[in-house]
Amino acid sequence: MKKWFLFIFIIFVLSSFLSVESVYRKLDEESTVAYKPSTYEINFPDKELGNNLRDAGIEFSDQDLIDYANAEEIPLLIKYESPVTFGLKEEANKVSDLTSSAENVDNINKIKEVTLSVGGNFKGSHKTIPWSVITVPRDKVKEFKSTLSSNLGNKLKKVYVEPIYRLTLSNSVPLTSANLVWGLKNATGQYITGKDTTILILDSGINYTHPDLGGCFGSSCKVIGGYDYINFDTDPMDEYGHGTHVAAIAAGNGVLKGVAPDAKLIAYRVCDNKGECNLNGNLQNKPLDDMITRHPTLISMSLGGIGDNPDNSMICDAIKIAVSEGIVVVVAAGNNGPGSDTINDPGFCEEAITVGSVYKEDPKTGQIAPSSSRGPVVWTKTVEGVPQTFSLNKPDVVAPGVLVCSARTSIYQPWYSNLDYQKCVDDNHVLLSGTSMATPFVSGTVALMKQAHPDWGPCKIKSVLMNTSVNLGYDLYTQGYGLVDAMHALEVDSNCYGCP
Repeated sequence: MKKWFLFIFIIFVLSSFLSVESVYRKLDEESTVAYKPSTYEINFPDKELGNNLRDAGIEFSDQDLIDYANAEEIPLLIKYESPVTFGLKEEANKVSDLTSSAENVDNINKIKEVTLSVGGNFKGSHKTIPWSVITVPRDKVKEFKSTLSSNLGNKLKKVYVEPIYRLTLSNSVPLTSANLVWGLKNATGQYITGKDTTILILDSGINYTHPDLGGCFGSSCKVIGGYDYINFDTDPMDEYGHGTHVAAIAAGNGVLKGVAPDAKLIAYRVCDNKGECNLNGNLQNKPLDDMITRHPTLISMSLGGIGDNPDNSMICDAIKIAVSEGIVVVVAAGNNGPGSDTINDPGFCEEAITVGSVYKEDPKTGQIAPSSSRGPVVWTKTVEGVPQTFSLNKPDVVAPGVLVCSARTSIYQPWYSNLDYQKCVDDNHVLLSGTSMATPFVSGTVALMKQAHPDWGPCKIKSVLMNTSVNLGYDLYTQGYGLVDAMHALEVDSNCYGCP
């Protein structure tokens, strides 16, 4: 009997091993282009790639070695030193297009030449931040970095692997007191419902035909414009479902009302029908540039990736520029909790308002969701030859993010992956959870604040929002300053807050 048991056990182990091998073999046989496997298809880091990147002095995360396992082309982000910064109004040392500066043109040309010399692909440079986007054959990364360092010298600031950013997965509005704000009026006598504000949403697009979202697309509709950075056309229709749900939480106005029901929306479709996101666009169209030059009231991002630290984040650089131009930026903390130091990129960007998630219903109302990412954000960098440790308190605030009922696209059937995600109210609405859902609660609240106080800049909006939040009894790294309270945020004396 024991011998038969041992024999069956050995057969089981061998079959498991062969099944893993067959996954590798299948990928190799079927992959005719650079392949980016998800963690669901293969969950083993590519050690060879890691060694190549480490030897080349290129920064990467452990997640990159999983995402780009077996990939023949490795996407890299290059930051170069720029003598000028971006500004919509050209002033001293500011230009409206960094790629037009003579010194930057020289830097960009060198990056392009070195990329092409090793058989890579130059995908362009951003106009608002000094970053170029390329791909390089995996066996050429060391040669590329060495040659680029020689050609750019101290003008080369950073080279790191481009992370894959993913979408971070009714009765919730009263929890933030937004419905009470709708009865207030601003200085011009308008009810405060988000009117005359615009929320630009970077996500999977928006189903603008949904009755909660206006039913149309164009300047006279709720969704006034947008762009598809996946197919590179002017129709940002949602082919996944996440962006539609997020947009309606922030500004829906139909069967269910969002936080700012009269706010307008701009849809930037940067995430595909699998939830993976392209924030670098192509040579002509780059969402991080366009979100700044479009100059909305605020930008809302319910997406994230495993980043290194704020100093190495291209998105953090873009957010700094956006905030300097007077645009408020609201981002998701991520769903990597409950451990500490689990905040996503761009959740760890200092200038952004970073949002964690809480339960919205009894008996857990106000409790932090276990999956909500926690701070602090801790990283080390060398300053004048000396390694120093830096830290940042995140998240900034929390908002409802567990089983939130909002707009559903007909193609979206999330209950196949999570039984909790069921239809609610009717066939056009669905329950979803995550800091993705908490983020638009705060975005909608910011729209209300900006309608009431159009002169308040990003610094004051963030300061007031944080300091009027409800303390839930958790530490700063778990709840930030607490649960957003829209009514309290609009009642405060703004003179109590020093920033503009």
